[in-house]
Amino acid sequence: LEKKSLKDQPDYRLACQAYLQGDAHIFIDDKTVITPKSYPSIDLDKRYSIAVDVGTTTVQISLVNL
Repeated sequence: LEKKSLKDQPDYRLACQAYLQGDAHIFIDDKTVITPKSYPSIDLDKRYSIAVDVGTTTVQISLVNL
């Protein structure tokens, strides 16, 4: 499926078909659209983490209150 889908782009991989076994570099092209949102204030006395979902066509990043 991956080779058939990306036959014209041999240096690309489908994220849903790849397994990371070390460090990775992610390229985000200039066409990325970020829409403005209303963000809540952050309580600096709490602990937070970042969840990152790297999909085939999108990357979603969420701030998570631990």
